[in-house]
Amino acid sequence: MSKSHSNGKTILFVGTVALICSLMLSAAATVLKDRQEANVRLDMQKNILTALGMVAGSGAEPAAVYDGKLTQLPHGPGAAAVEALFAEGGHVQGIAVDGFGKVVTLPEGTTVADLIAEEEKLKAPAKMRLPVYVLFGESASEPLAYAVPIEGKGLWSTLYGFIALDGDLNTVKGITFYKHGETPGLGAEVTNPDWQAQWPGEKILNEEGELVSILVQKGGSNPDDPHAVDAISGATMTSDGVTHFLKADLALFEPYFNTIRKGN
Repeated sequence: MSKSHSNGKTILFVGTVALICSLMLSAAATVLKDRQEANVRLDMQKNILTALGMVAGSGAEPAAVYDGKLTQLPHGPGAAAVEALFAEGGHVQGIAVDGFGKVVTLPEGTTVADLIAEEEKLKAPAKMRLPVYVLFGESASEPLAYAVPIEGKGLWSTLYGFIALDGDLNTVKGITFYKHGETPGLGAEVTNPDWQAQWPGEKILNEEGELVSILVQKGGSNPDDPHAVDAISGATMTSDGVTHFLKADLALFEPYFNTIRKGN
């Protein structure tokens, strides 16, 4: 057998194996697509619930308890319990607001979960569709807390998370980050429950009702300062990033928050 013939058989064999593997991977990706999307949606919902104080160990007191209908879920709640809260008529409902604070209707087939906040923020105010998740008590006329997405640059990456406010739209209910590429043991501590536990009870408005947000700084856990939390040790750039993008993102939702504060 000639050397060229042997090489040809080897190339044919390798090519056949590569083709079969690519077809199998493509088929697997297609079959698992719905499951992957469901897992991404479930993870986001769990983070929203964590920010709202609805997950045990999230650092916040339960939003409310009504004969067991609304209470904290166990740490790492199952999919069924989470989906029940977000289902139509459930305790957590998503709405979309524009940059002027007006609640808007989404096109048919589009849900609040489909909105990508960082893309919406680049649009003109009238065309923005910003997602807001409202936690209700016994009825749809009894909002208890609000959660909104936050995102911005840290040291190495963009951080994505949610911040929740009590019904007064001033007091922080909780904060969570679910995606980032910060340094493990340093900036990555934004996901540490102990660091996040500083946030509940902090205020985003000053005594004049103006948005001042929350300052992430060294020594910020002083109980006499309701507008600051302690910075992450050794992660000044990440801490500064959270300070800056948090205020910018909260400012986008202020038109809507103000309509609620005024009772509209």
